Amino acid sequence: MLRIGLIIDGDSLRWFDAELVRRIGPERITLVIQQELPRRSLPERIQRALRRGTLLGSLVFRAAVWLERRTPALRRPEIEDLFQSIALDKVCDAERLRVRPIVSRSGFVHRFADEDVQAIKACKLDVILRMGSGILRGEILSAAMHGILSFHHGDNRTHRGGPAGFWEVLERRDCTGFIVQRLTEALDAGEVLARGELGTKRRYLLNQHHLVKCSLQTMLDVLARLEREGAHPREAPAVDWYAPPVYSVPRVADTLRYLGAQLRRALAGLVRRLLVQRNAWELRVFQGDWRRLVAARARALPVPRGKFWADPFIVRRAGANVIFFEEYEFARGKAHIAALVGTGEGGFSYAGPVLRTPYHLSFPFVFEYQGQLYMCPETHAARRIELWRCVSWPLEWCFEKVLMDGVCACDSMLAERGGRWWLLTNLERDGAGDLCRELHVFHADSPLAERWTPLEANPVVTGASRARNAGLLQRDGKLYRLAQAQGFDRYGRALGLYEVTHLSPEGYAEHPVAVLEPHRGLGAVGIHHLSACEGLVVFDALRPRWLWTAGVRAVQPWKSVRIPVPGARGPGREARRATEGQS
Repeated sequence: MLRIGLIIDGDSLRWFDAELVRRIGPERITLVIQQELPRRSLPERIQRALRRGTLLGSLVFRAAVWLERRTPALRRPEIEDLFQSIALDKVCDAERLRVRPIVSRSGFVHRFADEDVQAIKACKLDVILRMGSGILRGEILSAAMHGILSFHHGDNRTHRGGPAGFWEVLERRDCTGFIVQRLTEALDAGEVLARGELGTKRRYLLNQHHLVKCSLQTMLDVLARLEREGAHPREAPAVDWYAPPVYSVPRVADTLRYLGAQLRRALAGLVRRLLVQRNAWELRVFQGDWRRLVAARARALPVPRGKFWADPFIVRRAGANVIFFEEYEFARGKAHIAALVGTGEGGFSYAGPVLRTPYHLSFPFVFEYQGQLYMCPETHAARRIELWRCVSWPLEWCFEKVLMDGVCACDSMLAERGGRWWLLTNLERDGAGDLCRELHVFHADSPLAERWTPLEANPVVTGASRARNAGLLQRDGKLYRLAQAQGFDRYGRALGLYEVTHLSPEGYAEHPVAVLEPHRGLGAVGIHHLSACEGLVVFDALRPRWLWTAGVRAVQPWKSVRIPVPGARGPGREARRATEGQS
Protein backbone atom coordinates (compact mmCIF):
# COMPACT_ATOMS: atom_id res chain seq x y z
CA MET A 1 0.00 0.00 0.00
CA LEU A 2 1.28 3.45 -0.92
CA ARG A 3 2.48 5.74 1.86
CA ILE A 4 0.92 9.06 0.92
CA GLY A 5 1.66 12.52 2.24
CA LEU A 6 -0.29 15.76 1.84
CA ILE A 7 0.86 19.38 1.69
CA ILE A 8 -1.89 21.75 2.82
CA ASP A 9 -2.24 25.34 4.04
CA GLY A 10 -3.03 25.67 7.75
CA ASP A 11 -5.60 23.46 9.46
CA SER A 12 -8.21 23.02 6.72
CA LEU A 13 -8.67 21.67 3.20
CA ARG A 14 -10.68 22.85 0.28
CA TRP A 15 -13.82 20.85 -0.42
CA PHE A 16 -12.41 18.95 -3.41
CA ASP A 17 -9.15 18.15 -1.60
CA ALA A 18 -11.15 16.71 1.30
CA GLU A 19 -13.23 14.70 -1.17
CA LEU A 20 -10.06 13.30 -2.75
CA VAL A 21 -8.77 12.22 0.68
CA ARG A 22 -12.10 10.56 1.43
CA ARG A 23 -11.96 8.59 -1.81
CA ILE A 24 -8.31 7.63 -1.35
CA GLY A 25 -9.09 6.48 2.19
CA PRO A 26 -8.03 8.54 5.23
CA GLU A 27 -6.25 5.50 6.65
CA ARG A 28 -3.82 5.58 3.71
CA ILE A 29 -2.57 9.08 4.54
CA THR A 30 0.72 8.76 6.44
CA LEU A 31 1.71 12.40 6.93
CA VAL A 32 0.07 15.81 6.60
CA ILE A 33 2.51 18.69 6.04
CA GLN A 34 0.88 21.92 7.19
CA GLN A 35 2.28 25.12 5.74
CA GLU A 36 2.14 28.02 8.20
CA LEU A 37 2.05 31.05 5.96
CA PRO A 38 2.30 34.69 7.01
CA ARG A 39 -1.03 36.51 7.04
CA ARG A 40 -1.03 39.73 5.08
CA SER A 41 -3.14 42.60 6.33
CA LEU A 42 -5.73 44.24 4.10
CA PRO A 43 -3.52 47.30 3.38
CA GLU A 44 -0.67 44.98 2.43
CA ARG A 45 -2.88 43.03 0.03
CA ILE A 46 -4.15 46.25 -1.55
CA GLN A 47 -0.61 47.58 -1.94
CA ARG A 48 0.50 44.31 -3.51
CA ALA A 49 -2.40 44.38 -5.99
CA LEU A 50 -1.59 47.99 -6.87
CA ARG A 51 2.02 47.07 -7.62
CA ARG A 52 0.84 44.30 -9.96
CA GLY A 53 -1.84 46.48 -11.54
CA THR A 54 -4.59 43.96 -10.70
CA LEU A 55 -6.55 45.79 -7.99
CA LEU A 56 -9.45 47.05 -10.10
CA GLY A 57 -9.61 43.84 -12.15
CA SER A 58 -9.70 41.74 -8.95
CA LEU A 59 -12.49 43.83 -7.43
CA VAL A 60 -14.66 43.68 -10.55
CA PHE A 61 -14.03 39.94 -10.94
CA ARG A 62 -14.97 39.31 -7.30
CA ALA A 63 -18.18 41.26 -7.89
CA ALA A 64 -18.96 39.06 -10.92
CA VAL A 65 -18.39 35.92 -8.83
CA TRP A 66 -20.69 37.32 -6.13
CA LEU A 67 -23.38 37.97 -8.75
CA GLU A 68 -23.07 34.46 -10.12
CA ARG A 69 -23.45 33.01 -6.62
CA ARG A 70 -26.41 35.19 -5.62
CA THR A 71 -28.46 35.75 -8.78
CA PRO A 72 -31.28 33.14 -8.83
CA ALA A 73 -31.14 32.80 -12.63
CA LEU A 74 -27.41 31.98 -12.53
CA ARG A 75 -26.68 30.21 -9.27
CA ARG A 76 -26.58 26.45 -8.83
CA PRO A 77 -26.44 24.92 -5.34
CA GLU A 78 -23.42 22.71 -6.07
CA ILE A 79 -21.12 25.64 -6.80
CA GLU A 80 -21.08 26.49 -3.09
CA ASP A 81 -18.76 23.50 -2.66
CA LEU A 82 -16.01 25.65 -4.19
CA PHE A 83 -16.15 28.03 -1.22
CA GLN A 84 -16.17 25.42 1.53
CA SER A 85 -13.22 24.74 3.83
CA ILE A 86 -13.25 21.53 5.87
CA ALA A 87 -11.28 21.18 9.09
CA LEU A 88 -8.42 18.70 8.88
CA ASP A 89 -9.65 16.92 12.03
CA LYS A 90 -12.82 15.93 10.13
CA VAL A 91 -10.88 14.52 7.20
CA CYS A 92 -8.06 12.38 8.61
CA ASP A 93 -6.02 11.85 11.77
CA ALA A 94 -2.63 11.19 10.20
CA GLU A 95 0.64 12.38 11.73
CA ARG A 96 1.17 16.11 11.23
CA LEU A 97 4.23 18.20 10.58
CA ARG A 98 4.04 22.00 10.75
CA VAL A 99 6.49 23.86 8.54
CA ARG A 100 7.23 27.49 7.78
CA PRO A 101 8.22 27.63 4.11
CA ILE A 102 10.64 30.28 2.93
CA VAL A 103 8.43 32.47 0.73
CA SER A 104 9.92 34.54 -2.10
CA ARG A 105 9.38 38.31 -2.29
CA SER A 106 6.80 37.74 -5.02
CA GLY A 107 4.86 35.52 -2.63
CA PHE A 108 4.64 32.73 -5.19
CA VAL A 109 7.64 30.44 -4.60
CA HIS A 110 7.88 28.25 -1.48
CA ARG A 111 11.08 26.51 -0.36
CA PHE A 112 11.33 24.22 2.64
CA ALA A 113 14.11 24.37 5.24
CA ASP A 114 16.61 21.49 5.20
CA GLU A 115 15.49 20.17 8.60
CA ASP A 116 11.87 20.06 7.41
CA VAL A 117 12.84 18.19 4.27
CA GLN A 118 14.84 15.67 6.32
CA ALA A 119 11.88 15.14 8.66
CA ILE A 120 9.65 14.45 5.66
CA LYS A 121 12.17 12.06 4.11
CA ALA A 122 12.35 10.16 7.41
CA CYS A 123 8.69 9.19 6.94
CA LYS A 124 9.67 7.27 3.76
CA LEU A 125 6.70 8.45 1.75
CA ASP A 126 5.99 6.99 -1.67
CA VAL A 127 4.28 10.10 -2.97
CA ILE A 128 3.14 13.55 -1.81
CA LEU A 129 -0.01 15.27 -3.05
CA ARG A 130 0.12 19.05 -3.26
CA MET A 131 -3.08 20.54 -1.86
CA GLY A 132 -1.70 23.87 -0.73
CA SER A 133 -0.62 27.12 -2.32
CA GLY A 134 2.74 28.18 -3.66
CA ILE A 135 5.13 27.09 -6.40
CA LEU A 136 7.30 24.43 -4.72
CA ARG A 137 11.02 24.53 -5.38
CA GLY A 138 14.09 22.87 -3.94
CA GLU A 139 14.71 19.59 -2.13
CA ILE A 140 11.08 19.16 -1.16
CA LEU A 141 10.42 18.00 -4.74
CA SER A 142 12.43 14.82 -4.07
CA ALA A 143 11.30 14.23 -0.48
CA ALA A 144 9.11 11.27 -1.54
CA MET A 145 10.15 8.29 -3.64
CA HIS A 146 7.90 9.30 -6.56
CA GLY A 147 7.93 13.03 -5.98
CA ILE A 148 5.04 15.46 -5.60
CA LEU A 149 1.87 15.12 -7.66
CA SER A 150 -0.35 18.09 -8.40
CA PHE A 151 -3.35 19.09 -10.49
CA HIS A 152 -3.29 21.82 -13.06
CA HIS A 153 -6.93 22.65 -13.77
CA GLY A 154 -6.45 23.67 -17.37
CA ASP A 155 -4.95 22.08 -20.48
CA ASN A 156 -1.31 23.13 -20.23
CA ARG A 157 -1.09 23.14 -24.04
CA THR A 158 -3.69 25.92 -24.34
CA HIS A 159 -4.36 27.40 -20.89
CA ARG A 160 -1.73 28.05 -18.25
CA GLY A 161 -2.54 30.11 -15.23
CA GLY A 162 -6.02 30.83 -13.90
CA PRO A 163 -8.70 31.25 -12.74
CA ALA A 164 -9.48 27.59 -13.41
CA GLY A 165 -12.34 27.15 -15.85
CA PHE A 166 -12.94 30.87 -16.51
CA TRP A 167 -11.04 31.55 -19.72
CA GLU A 168 -12.47 28.51 -21.50
CA VAL A 169 -15.97 29.89 -20.88
CA LEU A 170 -15.03 33.40 -21.98
CA GLU A 171 -13.40 32.06 -25.16
CA ARG A 172 -16.24 29.57 -25.77
CA ARG A 173 -13.88 26.63 -25.97
CA ASP A 174 -15.51 23.28 -26.73
CA CYS A 175 -13.60 21.54 -23.96
CA THR A 176 -11.93 22.43 -20.66
CA GLY A 177 -8.89 20.33 -19.84
CA PHE A 178 -6.77 19.40 -16.84
CA ILE A 179 -3.61 17.46 -16.11
CA VAL A 180 -2.08 15.47 -13.27
CA GLN A 181 1.64 16.22 -13.16
CA ARG A 182 4.78 15.44 -11.21
CA LEU A 183 6.27 18.76 -10.15
CA THR A 184 9.74 19.77 -11.28
CA GLU A 185 11.91 22.84 -10.75
CA ALA A 186 10.69 24.37 -14.00
CA LEU A 187 7.48 26.41 -13.86
CA ASP A 188 4.65 24.97 -15.98
CA ALA A 189 6.93 22.16 -17.09
CA GLY A 190 6.02 19.28 -14.80
CA GLU A 191 5.97 15.71 -16.07
CA VAL A 192 2.44 15.13 -17.33
CA LEU A 193 1.14 11.80 -16.02
CA ALA A 194 -2.45 12.00 -17.21
CA ARG A 195 -4.76 14.32 -19.09
CA GLY A 196 -8.50 14.79 -19.07
CA GLU A 197 -11.08 17.07 -20.61
CA LEU A 198 -14.78 17.74 -20.37
CA GLY A 199 -17.33 19.75 -22.30
CA THR A 200 -17.21 23.40 -21.25
CA LYS A 201 -20.22 24.60 -19.26
CA ARG A 202 -21.84 27.96 -19.95
CA ARG A 203 -20.90 29.63 -16.65
CA TYR A 204 -17.57 30.03 -14.87
CA LEU A 205 -18.37 28.63 -11.41
CA LEU A 206 -20.37 25.73 -12.84
CA ASN A 207 -17.51 24.93 -15.21
CA GLN A 208 -14.94 25.12 -12.42
CA HIS A 209 -16.98 22.89 -10.13
CA HIS A 210 -17.40 20.27 -12.85
CA LEU A 211 -13.70 20.53 -13.68
CA VAL A 212 -12.36 19.95 -10.17
CA LYS A 213 -14.88 17.20 -9.41
CA CYS A 214 -14.14 15.27 -12.59
CA SER A 215 -10.37 15.54 -12.11
CA LEU A 216 -10.44 13.59 -8.83
CA GLN A 217 -10.97 10.23 -10.51
CA THR A 218 -7.97 10.81 -12.76
CA MET A 219 -5.72 11.34 -9.72
CA LEU A 220 -7.09 8.12 -8.22
CA ASP A 221 -6.24 6.29 -11.46
CA VAL A 222 -2.69 7.65 -11.41
CA LEU A 223 -2.23 6.51 -7.80
CA ALA A 224 -3.67 3.07 -8.60
CA ARG A 225 -1.28 2.60 -11.53
CA LEU A 226 1.61 3.86 -9.43
CA GLU A 227 0.79 1.27 -6.78
CA ARG A 228 0.33 -1.48 -9.36
CA GLU A 229 3.26 -0.74 -11.64
CA GLY A 230 5.68 0.91 -9.22
CA ALA A 231 6.50 3.76 -11.59
CA HIS A 232 4.74 6.81 -12.93
CA PRO A 233 2.44 6.00 -15.88
CA ARG A 234 3.70 8.89 -18.00
CA GLU A 235 2.06 10.31 -21.05
CA ALA A 236 3.76 9.58 -24.37
CA PRO A 237 6.54 12.12 -25.08
CA ALA A 238 5.25 15.13 -26.97
CA VAL A 239 6.36 18.56 -28.12
CA ASP A 240 4.60 20.98 -25.79
CA TRP A 241 4.89 24.33 -27.52
CA TYR A 242 2.84 27.03 -25.86
CA ALA A 243 1.85 30.21 -27.69
CA PRO A 244 -1.02 31.79 -25.68
CA PRO A 245 -0.29 34.13 -22.78
CA VAL A 246 -0.09 32.87 -19.21
CA TYR A 247 -3.56 33.67 -17.92
CA SER A 248 -4.13 35.53 -14.66
CA VAL A 249 -6.84 37.58 -12.93
CA PRO A 250 -9.21 38.86 -15.63
CA ARG A 251 -9.01 42.53 -16.52
CA VAL A 252 -12.08 44.70 -16.13
CA ALA A 253 -12.80 44.42 -19.86
CA ASP A 254 -12.62 40.60 -19.70
CA THR A 255 -15.04 40.42 -16.79
CA LEU A 256 -17.46 42.78 -18.51
CA ARG A 257 -17.29 40.65 -21.66
CA TYR A 258 -18.12 37.62 -19.55
CA LEU A 259 -21.07 39.32 -17.85
CA GLY A 260 -22.32 40.62 -21.20
CA ALA A 261 -22.21 37.11 -22.66
CA GLN A 262 -24.17 35.76 -19.69
CA LEU A 263 -26.78 38.48 -20.11
CA ARG A 264 -27.12 37.74 -23.83
CA ARG A 265 -27.58 34.02 -23.15
CA ALA A 266 -30.21 34.75 -20.51
CA LEU A 267 -32.14 36.98 -22.91
CA ALA A 268 -31.81 34.42 -25.71
CA GLY A 269 -33.16 31.75 -23.37
CA LEU A 270 -36.14 33.97 -22.58
CA VAL A 271 -36.84 34.52 -26.28
CA ARG A 272 -36.64 30.77 -26.92
CA ARG A 273 -39.17 30.10 -24.17
CA LEU A 274 -41.51 32.79 -25.49
CA LEU A 275 -41.33 31.37 -29.02
CA VAL A 276 -41.55 27.78 -27.80
CA GLN A 277 -38.24 26.86 -29.37
CA ARG A 278 -36.76 23.49 -28.59
CA ASN A 279 -33.71 21.81 -30.04
CA ALA A 280 -34.79 18.32 -31.07
CA TRP A 281 -33.01 15.36 -32.65
CA GLU A 282 -34.26 13.95 -35.94
CA LEU A 283 -33.09 11.17 -38.27
CA ARG A 284 -31.63 11.75 -41.71
CA VAL A 285 -31.11 9.11 -44.38
CA PHE A 286 -28.52 9.13 -47.16
CA GLN A 287 -28.58 6.77 -50.15
CA GLY A 288 -25.02 5.57 -50.78
CA ASP A 289 -21.79 4.28 -49.27
CA TRP A 290 -20.91 5.62 -45.80
CA ARG A 291 -17.35 6.23 -47.02
CA ARG A 292 -18.76 8.71 -49.56
CA LEU A 293 -21.30 10.38 -47.31
CA VAL A 294 -22.55 13.82 -48.38
CA ALA A 295 -24.54 14.89 -45.32
CA ALA A 296 -26.26 17.81 -47.05
CA ARG A 297 -27.95 15.36 -49.46
CA ALA A 298 -29.55 13.35 -46.67
CA ARG A 299 -33.33 13.52 -46.25
CA ALA A 300 -34.85 14.27 -42.84
CA LEU A 301 -37.55 11.89 -41.64
CA PRO A 302 -40.71 13.47 -40.13
CA VAL A 303 -40.82 13.18 -36.34
CA PRO A 304 -44.02 12.74 -34.29
CA ARG A 305 -45.20 15.77 -32.36
CA GLY A 306 -43.82 16.01 -28.81
CA LYS A 307 -40.93 13.63 -29.47
CA PHE A 308 -37.42 13.42 -30.83
CA TRP A 309 -35.65 10.58 -32.64
CA ALA A 310 -31.96 9.81 -32.06
CA ASP A 311 -29.32 7.05 -31.85
CA PRO A 312 -30.32 5.16 -35.04
CA PHE A 313 -29.01 1.68 -35.82
CA ILE A 314 -29.88 0.29 -39.24
CA VAL A 315 -29.97 -3.49 -39.71
CA ARG A 316 -30.40 -5.31 -43.02
CA ARG A 317 -31.93 -8.75 -42.74
CA ALA A 318 -33.75 -10.90 -45.30
CA GLY A 319 -33.37 -8.12 -47.87
CA ALA A 320 -35.20 -5.55 -45.73
CA ASN A 321 -33.85 -2.58 -43.76
CA VAL A 322 -34.98 -1.77 -40.24
CA ILE A 323 -33.92 1.29 -38.25
CA PHE A 324 -34.00 0.93 -34.47
CA PHE A 325 -33.74 4.22 -32.61
CA GLU A 326 -34.37 6.13 -29.41
CA GLU A 327 -37.82 7.72 -29.34
CA TYR A 328 -37.91 10.34 -26.60
CA GLU A 329 -41.23 11.65 -25.29
CA PHE A 330 -41.01 15.11 -23.77
CA ALA A 331 -44.18 14.55 -21.73
CA ARG A 332 -42.73 11.43 -20.05
CA GLY A 333 -39.21 12.76 -19.76
CA LYS A 334 -37.76 9.46 -20.94
CA ALA A 335 -37.37 7.35 -24.05
CA HIS A 336 -38.07 3.88 -25.39
CA ILE A 337 -36.81 1.96 -28.43
CA ALA A 338 -38.87 2.26 -31.62
CA ALA A 339 -38.47 1.03 -35.19
CA LEU A 340 -38.84 2.11 -38.79
CA VAL A 341 -39.38 -0.78 -41.19
CA GLY A 342 -38.28 -0.61 -44.81
CA THR A 343 -41.15 -0.79 -47.29
CA GLY A 344 -39.16 -2.30 -50.13
CA GLU A 345 -39.87 0.81 -52.21
CA GLY A 346 -37.09 2.96 -50.81
CA GLY A 347 -39.16 4.28 -47.90
CA PHE A 348 -39.82 3.38 -44.29
CA SER A 349 -42.93 2.62 -42.30
CA TYR A 350 -43.09 3.83 -38.70
CA ALA A 351 -43.70 0.66 -36.65
CA GLY A 352 -43.90 2.21 -33.20
CA PRO A 353 -42.32 1.13 -29.89
CA VAL A 354 -40.26 -2.04 -29.74
CA LEU A 355 -38.92 -1.94 -26.17
CA ARG A 356 -40.49 -0.13 -23.22
CA THR A 357 -39.28 -0.23 -19.63
CA PRO A 358 -39.96 1.89 -16.53
CA TYR A 359 -36.52 3.45 -17.05
CA HIS A 360 -34.98 5.39 -19.91
CA LEU A 361 -33.79 3.45 -22.98
CA SER A 362 -31.65 4.60 -25.90
CA PHE A 363 -28.74 3.54 -28.15
CA PRO A 364 -30.21 0.19 -29.38
CA PHE A 365 -27.00 -1.52 -30.51
CA VAL A 366 -27.89 -4.68 -32.50
CA PHE A 367 -25.54 -7.58 -33.31
CA GLU A 368 -25.73 -11.23 -34.36
CA TYR A 369 -24.37 -14.22 -32.45
CA GLN A 370 -24.83 -17.87 -33.43
CA GLY A 371 -27.70 -17.02 -35.77
CA GLN A 372 -29.58 -15.01 -33.15
CA LEU A 373 -30.02 -11.25 -33.09
CA TYR A 374 -29.37 -9.42 -29.84
CA MET A 375 -29.86 -5.82 -28.75
CA CYS A 376 -27.84 -4.01 -26.11
CA PRO A 377 -29.73 -0.79 -25.36
CA GLU A 378 -28.46 1.92 -23.05
CA THR A 379 -29.94 1.33 -19.58
CA HIS A 380 -27.73 3.51 -17.38
CA ALA A 381 -30.80 4.70 -15.45
CA ALA A 382 -31.09 1.11 -14.14
CA ARG A 383 -27.33 1.05 -13.38
CA ARG A 384 -26.66 -2.02 -15.47
CA ILE A 385 -25.92 -3.21 -19.02
CA GLU A 386 -28.74 -5.35 -20.39
CA LEU A 387 -28.99 -7.75 -23.31
CA TRP A 388 -32.22 -8.47 -25.18
CA ARG A 389 -32.88 -11.24 -27.74
CA CYS A 390 -35.04 -11.03 -30.86
CA VAL A 391 -38.01 -13.42 -30.70
CA SER A 392 -39.80 -12.40 -33.89
CA TRP A 393 -38.02 -10.14 -36.35
CA PRO A 394 -38.09 -7.23 -36.14
CA LEU A 395 -40.59 -6.10 -33.52
CA GLU A 396 -40.60 -8.69 -30.73
CA TRP A 397 -37.72 -8.83 -28.24
CA CYS A 398 -37.36 -10.49 -24.84
CA PHE A 399 -35.00 -9.81 -21.98
CA GLU A 400 -32.01 -12.18 -22.10
CA LYS A 401 -29.63 -11.25 -19.27
CA VAL A 402 -27.64 -8.58 -17.45
CA LEU A 403 -24.08 -8.27 -18.73
CA MET A 404 -22.93 -5.97 -15.93
CA ASP A 405 -24.75 -4.89 -12.80
CA GLY A 406 -24.18 -1.94 -10.49
CA VAL A 407 -22.47 0.20 -13.13
CA CYS A 408 -23.38 3.56 -14.61
CA ALA A 409 -22.68 2.79 -18.26
CA CYS A 410 -23.99 4.10 -21.54
CA ASP A 411 -23.70 3.55 -25.28
CA SER A 412 -22.33 0.01 -25.04
CA MET A 413 -21.21 -1.78 -28.22
CA LEU A 414 -20.09 -5.39 -28.78
CA ALA A 415 -17.88 -6.82 -31.50
CA GLU A 416 -16.06 -10.09 -32.20
CA ARG A 417 -12.40 -9.78 -33.12
CA GLY A 418 -9.65 -12.38 -33.00
CA GLY A 419 -11.81 -15.06 -31.39
CA ARG A 420 -12.78 -12.81 -28.46
CA TRP A 421 -15.82 -10.64 -27.81
CA TRP A 422 -15.19 -7.03 -26.91
CA LEU A 423 -17.47 -4.70 -25.01
CA LEU A 424 -16.80 -0.98 -25.53
CA THR A 425 -18.72 1.20 -23.10
CA ASN A 426 -18.67 4.63 -21.49
CA LEU A 427 -18.53 4.50 -17.69
CA GLU A 428 -19.15 7.18 -15.09
CA ARG A 429 -17.23 6.34 -11.91
CA ASP A 430 -17.14 9.50 -9.83
CA GLY A 431 -20.73 10.66 -9.35
CA ALA A 432 -20.16 13.75 -11.51
CA GLY A 433 -22.90 12.68 -13.93
CA ASP A 434 -20.60 12.98 -16.96
CA LEU A 435 -20.74 9.95 -19.25
CA CYS A 436 -18.76 11.55 -22.07
CA ARG A 437 -15.23 11.40 -20.63
CA GLU A 438 -14.09 7.78 -20.50
CA LEU A 439 -14.14 4.79 -22.85
CA HIS A 440 -13.62 1.41 -21.18
CA VAL A 441 -13.03 -1.92 -22.93
CA PHE A 442 -13.84 -5.39 -21.57
CA HIS A 443 -13.41 -8.80 -23.17
CA ALA A 444 -14.86 -12.33 -22.86
CA ASP A 445 -15.10 -15.51 -24.91
CA SER A 446 -18.82 -14.94 -25.61
CA PRO A 447 -21.25 -12.03 -25.60
CA LEU A 448 -23.33 -14.11 -23.16
CA ALA A 449 -20.43 -14.55 -20.74
CA GLU A 450 -21.02 -14.20 -17.01
CA ARG A 451 -17.75 -12.35 -16.45
CA TRP A 452 -16.14 -9.59 -18.49
CA THR A 453 -12.45 -8.84 -17.98
CA PRO A 454 -11.43 -5.17 -18.09
CA LEU A 455 -8.29 -4.01 -19.86
CA GLU A 456 -5.59 -2.88 -17.44
CA ALA A 457 -5.22 0.24 -19.58
CA ASN A 458 -8.80 1.36 -18.84
CA PRO A 459 -9.93 3.98 -19.51
CA VAL A 460 -8.43 3.50 -22.96
CA VAL A 461 -9.72 6.84 -24.30
CA THR A 462 -10.36 9.95 -22.21
CA GLY A 463 -11.73 13.35 -23.07
CA ALA A 464 -15.05 14.85 -24.06
CA SER A 465 -13.83 15.37 -27.63
CA ARG A 466 -13.65 11.65 -28.51
CA ALA A 467 -14.50 9.23 -25.68
CA ARG A 468 -18.25 8.73 -26.02
CA ASN A 469 -19.42 6.04 -28.43
CA ALA A 470 -21.56 7.00 -31.42
CA GLY A 471 -21.69 3.80 -33.49
CA LEU A 472 -19.58 1.00 -34.93
CA LEU A 473 -18.75 0.28 -38.58
CA GLN A 474 -16.87 -2.58 -40.24
CA ARG A 475 -15.44 -2.69 -43.74
CA ASP A 476 -12.82 -4.90 -45.42
CA GLY A 477 -11.92 -6.55 -42.13
CA LYS A 478 -11.35 -3.21 -40.41
CA LEU A 479 -13.22 -1.93 -37.37
CA TYR A 480 -14.19 1.73 -37.06
CA ARG A 481 -15.51 3.42 -33.94
CA LEU A 482 -17.63 6.53 -34.20
CA ALA A 483 -17.25 8.98 -31.31
CA GLN A 484 -19.07 12.09 -30.20
CA ALA A 485 -17.30 15.42 -29.84
CA GLN A 486 -18.91 17.61 -27.19
CA GLY A 487 -19.02 21.37 -27.66
CA PHE A 488 -19.32 24.54 -25.63
CA ASP A 489 -22.45 23.95 -23.55
CA ARG A 490 -23.49 21.53 -26.28
CA TYR A 491 -23.98 17.78 -25.99
CA GLY A 492 -23.24 15.92 -29.22
CA ARG A 493 -21.77 18.73 -31.29
CA ALA A 494 -20.00 16.59 -33.93
CA LEU A 495 -18.89 13.09 -34.93
CA GLY A 496 -15.42 11.66 -35.28
CA LEU A 497 -14.56 8.44 -37.13
CA TYR A 498 -11.64 6.38 -35.73
CA GLU A 499 -10.08 3.20 -37.09
CA VAL A 500 -9.34 0.69 -34.34
CA THR A 501 -5.74 -0.32 -35.01
CA HIS A 502 -5.11 -2.46 -31.93
CA LEU A 503 -7.52 -4.41 -29.76
CA SER A 504 -6.16 -7.06 -27.42
CA PRO A 505 -6.06 -7.90 -23.70
CA GLU A 506 -2.86 -5.84 -23.59
CA GLY A 507 -4.34 -2.60 -24.89
CA TYR A 508 -6.36 -0.54 -27.32
CA ALA A 509 -5.38 1.97 -29.99
CA GLU A 510 -7.19 3.96 -32.66
CA HIS A 511 -6.41 6.78 -35.04
CA PRO A 512 -8.66 9.49 -36.52
CA VAL A 513 -10.02 9.08 -40.03
CA ALA A 514 -12.72 11.69 -40.59
CA VAL A 515 -14.92 14.29 -38.88
CA LEU A 516 -18.57 15.13 -39.53
CA GLU A 517 -19.56 18.55 -38.22
CA PRO A 518 -22.86 20.43 -38.37
CA HIS A 519 -23.13 23.68 -40.30
CA ARG A 520 -25.74 26.13 -41.47
CA GLY A 521 -26.25 24.29 -44.74
CA LEU A 522 -27.35 21.21 -42.80
CA GLY A 523 -29.79 23.21 -40.70
CA ALA A 524 -28.37 21.46 -37.64
CA VAL A 525 -26.37 22.43 -34.57
CA GLY A 526 -25.31 18.91 -33.57
CA ILE A 527 -24.64 15.41 -34.95
CA HIS A 528 -23.93 12.62 -32.50
CA HIS A 529 -24.66 9.20 -34.03
CA LEU A 530 -24.32 7.33 -37.34
CA SER A 531 -25.07 3.86 -38.62
CA ALA A 532 -24.86 2.25 -42.04
CA CYS A 533 -25.65 -0.87 -44.02
CA GLU A 534 -25.19 -1.70 -47.68
CA GLY A 535 -26.12 1.38 -49.70
CA LEU A 536 -27.78 3.29 -46.87
CA VAL A 537 -26.57 5.64 -44.12
CA VAL A 538 -28.64 7.05 -41.26
CA PHE A 539 -27.52 9.64 -38.75
CA ASP A 540 -29.18 11.98 -36.29
CA ALA A 541 -29.07 15.76 -36.34
CA LEU A 542 -29.99 18.30 -33.70
CA ARG A 543 -32.22 20.92 -35.30
CA PRO A 544 -33.53 24.09 -33.67
CA ARG A 545 -37.31 24.10 -33.89
CA TRP A 546 -39.19 27.37 -33.64
CA LEU A 547 -42.82 26.93 -32.67
CA TRP A 548 -41.99 23.24 -32.77
CA THR A 549 -45.32 21.88 -31.49
CA ALA A 550 -47.16 23.37 -34.44
CA GLY A 551 -44.65 22.60 -37.16
CA VAL A 552 -44.09 18.87 -36.76
CA ARG A 553 -46.24 16.27 -38.38
CA ALA A 554 -48.04 13.92 -35.99
CA VAL A 555 -47.50 10.19 -36.49
CA GLN A 556 -49.56 7.67 -34.54
CA PRO A 557 -47.86 4.45 -33.38
CA TRP A 558 -48.32 1.42 -35.63
CA LYS A 559 -49.74 3.47 -38.47
CA SER A 560 -48.14 3.26 -41.89
CA VAL A 561 -46.27 6.36 -43.00
CA ARG A 562 -44.63 6.71 -46.40
CA ILE A 563 -41.16 8.15 -45.71
CA PRO A 564 -39.31 8.40 -49.03
CA VAL A 565 -35.55 8.28 -49.28
CA PRO A 566 -33.82 10.48 -51.86
CA GLY A 567 -32.56 8.53 -54.83
CA ALA A 568 -34.80 5.53 -54.12
CA ARG A 569 -36.75 3.83 -56.90
CA GLY A 570 -40.23 2.47 -56.71
CA PRO A 571 -43.82 3.11 -57.69
CA GLY A 572 -44.32 5.33 -54.63
CA ARG A 573 -47.60 3.73 -53.50
CA GLU A 574 -48.57 3.85 -49.85
CA ALA A 575 -46.67 1.37 -47.71
CA ARG A 576 -48.60 -1.46 -46.13
CA ARG A 577 -48.92 -1.78 -42.36
CA ALA A 578 -45.63 -2.79 -40.74
CA THR A 579 -47.16 -5.62 -38.77
CA GLU A 580 -50.55 -7.28 -39.12
CA GLY A 581 -52.84 -7.20 -36.11
CA GLN A 582 -51.19 -4.29 -34.30
CA SER A 583 -53.32 -1.42 -33.08
